[in-house]
Amino acid sequence: MNVLDGVIFLILAGNVVLGYQYGIVRRVVAIAGVFAGVGAATLTSANTSTYVAGWLGTGSAIWAHVITYTAIVLFVVILFEVLGAVYQRWINQLIAPLFDRLSGMLGGLVVGSVEVTLLLIVGIGLINTSLPAGYVYPPAFFSMQQLFYGSLLAPHFYGLEPLTRALFAMVLPGNLGTYFTQLLPH
Repeated sequence: MNVLDGVIFLILAGNVVLGYQYGIVRRVVAIAGVFAGVGAATLTSANTSTYVAGWLGTGSAIWAHVITYTAIVLFVVILFEVLGAVYQRWINQLIAPLFDRLSGMLGGLVVGSVEVTLLLIVGIGLINTSLPAGYVYPPAFFSMQQLFYGSLLAPHFYGLEPLTRALFAMVLPGNLGTYFTQLLPH
């Protein structure tokens, strides 16, 4: 097991616990948040990342873009989780608590699996990116490659990649390599 396996486990465990704690409807709201977050990040991260690069002082446009993309997705997911919490009282009146908790755990497992698969799609797309002439990969790219290739859990979740791409086709960039390198002068 490596760090990536630990992150995968934490995402899954966190979503299963949230599913048990808050129920299936909140997990449905969470998957809507993931979908909206990926869509918002795809639409806005390219323009926003230039400001983030200046604010962080990073010289790598790719890292600024990845950080911006991730931050936007996380912000929208957290926003949807807060909205679910606001409406929790009305949700509890609609659904039997036992059914809600058990199905919430399964829903949490599904949400966590989708989040992990999206993480792997973006990560592997970034690793397989061909940089324009004159650019070199940051040293962290090589440690990322070792994380993905040395992971015990990642290949199993990456098997869900075709289904996840189909579900998120409307909001996920078709070619992530081109998407993340679009700010680099060619």
